Amino acid sequence: MTLAMVLGAIHGAAAHVASTPGAWPKAKLAARLTYVFVKEILGMALALPSVSRSLFLHSSLPSHPKEIQPLTVNARRKPMRLLRAHLQWVGSFNVSVARNIPYGTAKRNLLDVYVPDAVASDGELQRWPAVVFVHGGAWATGSKELFSHLGACLAHSGVLTVLVQYTLFPEVLAWQQVREISLTLTWLLDNVQDYGGDPQRVTLMGHSAGAHLCALVIWERFKAAQQLQQRRVAAEARSLALDFRLEIDEEDDLDEQDTRQPHNFIGMAGVYDIVEHLKFERKRGVDTMSSMTPAMGGKHLLEAMSPVHLFQSVGSGMSMVNTENNHGFINASIDEAVLDKMNHLAAIDAGLCAAIIADGNSSEIRHKSSNNEGADLCVRSGGGVCQSHLPSCTLMCSWNDMVVRPDTSISFHAVLQEELGHQSQLILFNDLAHSDFVNLDGRAPEQALLRRHILRMLEP
Repeated sequence: MTLAMVLGAIHGAAAHVASTPGAWPKAKLAARLTYVFVKEILGMALALPSVSRSLFLHSSLPSHPKEIQPLTVNARRKPMRLLRAHLQWVGSFNVSVARNIPYGTAKRNLLDVYVPDAVASDGELQRWPAVVFVHGGAWATGSKELFSHLGACLAHSGVLTVLVQYTLFPEVLAWQQVREISLTLTWLLDNVQDYGGDPQRVTLMGHSAGAHLCALVIWERFKAAQQLQQRRVAAEARSLALDFRLEIDEEDDLDEQDTRQPHNFIGMAGVYDIVEHLKFERKRGVDTMSSMTPAMGGKHLLEAMSPVHLFQSVGSGMSMVNTENNHGFINASIDEAVLDKMNHLAAIDAGLCAAIIADGNSSEIRHKSSNNEGADLCVRSGGGVCQSHLPSCTLMCSWNDMVVRPDTSISFHAVLQEELGHQSQLILFNDLAHSDFVNLDGRAPEQALLRRHILRMLEP
């Protein structure tokens, strides 16, 4: 897959040069692209020692009892484990790994679970906080094994860590990768207790392109939860007005979608505004070699694949009552059948509807339902959101990141906090490079600070 990415970059650069008019402009562009290409290849070569270390660590760590492997695989690992005893840096991790657990049907739908050693506390096993880490790699490269050192570091610190890999571009597009990452989150929420994890302390964490995919997973679940919430409000309002409950089609796709959110989201050097990042790629001269635009599905879909633009749309897309137009509901995210039901509800009792759904001047209306569960029904308008539909968000970036500029994290933070009123934290570093965010055992002062920040958020 990495070779395919390199060949694709060369093909894109060659096409860019061929389409440039004039011999001298062609020569200048070819020289610049060659420089950029060689620089990127050298950067990959410099990362080889770290990659080799992670691959060795992945093979040498002891297996968790839940890992089931063929005998041939166990035989191949035996020499690695013998060598492990003589390498102090490997033996220092008190963790075990359950490798290659399938979470979906695709070939690359595999994950590894890094489990801390059980520690007795008053005779009971401790419940660990849990995290899913999604790697980056321009949507076209990467695997879980390359980040085994991150998994081991977090697990050694007492965090149940899941490293996931997903199908890469060009085999699939980014929106399909989002669906696969969502399956991973569902898998962890369903199985976290089997590995000693705490289901109330689950974090979704991503780096670079992985942070972009994580943000879109949160968006997909948030959108579905909002739609289901509005349906429940409409049903509750009608039952109050007409003394019977509005029936909702239980076979709808929304009812089959998992809307559970993690407790936290941590995005490290993430790409949250694809439109702006394309401008930065052009400035660097790598846009013709980048897999980003084709992975999104083309230039016409860049905004639709940008978390910044998607969450900005929430304020203008929330339900509201238009009292001058037959009490019509306006919401692009709800299908026409539900809109018809809600418009009919408004025509029956506009006052009740406005009180429960919220009018254009209200930031939040809460209604205590009269059903058996006594659940709170909440809809926000004018830019507000139900807090239970989104995790707390922490965005990390660095002024020294030459691959993904911090502007995209700053913009996403502003949308979450200022426009949606949601809990969001922005942490800006001065000296961290792009790859430093996944090197948690680095000795530089800011790497130690990064490690403390992450562990503090994972262990509230």
